[in-house]
Amino acid sequence: MTIRKAITTVLICTLLGAALGGGGGYALGKFAPGYYRTVFPRASLEPGLDPVHVGLGLGLSQWTPVGGLIGLAVVALLCWRDIRTHRAASSPEEPSHPVHLHQTLARWIWRFFCWLLVVGFCLYVGFICGIQIGHYGTSEGICEEQFVAMEKVLRSDPAFAGVEINYQYNDYQVTLAGSVKTQADLARLREKLTPEIGRTRAEYATKSILIR
Repeated sequence: MTIRKAITTVLICTLLGAALGGGGGYALGKFAPGYYRTVFPRASLEPGLDPVHVGLGLGLSQWTPVGGLIGLAVVALLCWRDIRTHRAASSPEEPSHPVHLHQTLARWIWRFFCWLLVVGFCLYVGFICGIQIGHYGTSEGICEEQFVAMEKVLRSDPAFAGVEINYQYNDYQVTLAGSVKTQADLARLREKLTPEIGRTRAEYATKSILIR
C-alpha cells in the first residue's frame, strides 16, 4: 500500500458516500416527501422548506464523512494485511535481515490512518452531538417565545378562558388544548395569534381546540 493508493482509496470512498447519500436523500425527498415532514415536523409548518433540498443536504452532510471513514478503515486493513504478509514472508533464520522499505512504509501508513480513523470518528460523533444540542437549544428558545406570546393572547380575552397551553411541545411547535364557545371565538383566537407566532403556526396550534 503506497501513499498514492491510500489517498485514492479514501477519496473514492468519500465520493461514493457523497453520491449514495445525496442521491438517496434526493430520491427520498422527491418520491416520498412525507417522510421528512414526519421526521421533522417543522417542515410541515414552513411551506418554504423543500423536502428534496432537505434530503439532498442531509444525505451529503451525513454520508460524505461516513464514506471518508470507511475509506480510512479500508486503508488501515490493507496496510495491516501488507504488514502481516511481509512478516510471514520474512525468513526466521535471518533475524538481522534489514526491514524492507515497502514494509516500513506500509507500517507507517497503517499507523497514520488508524489514528486518522479514530480522530475522524470522534470528530463525526462530536459533529452529530453538536447538531443535536444546537437543535434542542434552538427548539427551546423558539418554544419559549411561543409560550409568552400565547399566554398574552389567552389573557387578553375572557372567551379564551377554556383554552390552555400544552407544554408537551413538538419540535418547534407549541399547541393549545381546550375549547371555546363559538366558531367566531376560535377565528378571533387565530387572528390574535397570527401576528405573534405566524399564520401557519397559529393554525397548527389551534387545530385541537373544540367548540362547545
